[in-house]
Amino acid sequence: MEPHAHPLAEHQRFLATLRARVQGQTLGLRLATLAGVAAWVQVHGQTSEARYLFVAPLLALMGGALEIELTRRDQLLGALGRVPTVMVDVELVASQVPWRRALLRSAAPWLYVPLAALAAAITIDTLAARPGWAGQTIWMVALGLSVVAAYTGLLGAWWLERFGEAAAPAQVGVQALRRPFAAGAPAPVEALSAAAVQRTPSLVPPEPTPGPFPVKRTESTTQSFGTPVI
Repeated sequence: MEPHAHPLAEHQRFLATLRARVQGQTLGLRLATLAGVAAWVQVHGQTSEARYLFVAPLLALMGGALEIELTRRDQLLGALGRVPTVMVDVELVASQVPWRRALLRSAAPWLYVPLAALAAAITIDTLAARPGWAGQTIWMVALGLSVVAAYTGLLGAWWLERFGEAAAPAQVGVQALRRPFAAGAPAPVEALSAAAVQRTPSLVPPEPTPGPFPVKRTESTTQSFGTPVI
């Protein structure tokens, strides 16, 4: 008979499975975005009126937004694996994973922003070859300024991540939970909050509740050698 695995170990394996699934979705999103933008430019760039070619850079930006969401979910699952709980509730660690960290860890700086800029430049160049369309220089300057603004924002997010605020309060609470309390000293509020996280429905039986149909704890009715209790 195989020994039962610890609930936290099973929970860690389940979180690893979820993270692998999210990472697979991220890779599929990158390939789908590249294929979608390339196909859209190829199809609509050959028409006589490329009025819908502007959708190509929007596809790249939407792909980047979806990857940032997937990256943050992967980071939330990773942070949840460091919390002593068997609940899959990412809100417990939401304060530990800011959006700027997901932005920097995603492929937005090296894939989606250049892809959107390239698609926008192709759109502007294609429309400039059509009669009655003017203002190519103005649009190119606007595109260049947009790219500079995007990378300035990325640089600011990196600066805040590298030299900005200290650790989140939730991290402090988990660290305080791991340290023993001093003799006679009251337990800190953060540690109590983290300790409350351990009280999960799968590990702790329900408390008896008043009412016409109270919840009762399950108790064994047999002794260890199988004789019924009288």
